[in-house]
Amino acid sequence: MISRLAQLKLQWFSIIARVSGKAILYLIQPTYLQQDKVALVTDGTSGIGRTTVIAFGAAGAKVVFSGRRDAEGEKTAKLIRERGAECLYVH
Repeated sequence: MISRLAQLKLQWFSIIARVSGKAILYLIQPTYLQQDKVALVTDGTSGIGRTTVIAFGAAGAKVVFSGRRDAEGEKTAKLIRERGAECLYVH
């Protein structure tokens, strides 16, 4: 019989992003484990940072992220909010 903790570990899901032609694998806990959590991400306006911001938002965390490009930051924040997650972009 598998313990409850082992069952939770088996339920992680992955998100793959392509950055500069390389596949990056992210392991993010399911939504019910990310609820009521806040993820802080720096340089979340492009590349791996943006993918990380989107992944945490999709997993149910509240996301606070920063970046140097306001247009991309606002676009990413809008995308996350449209998917039902809370987020804050800070320049």
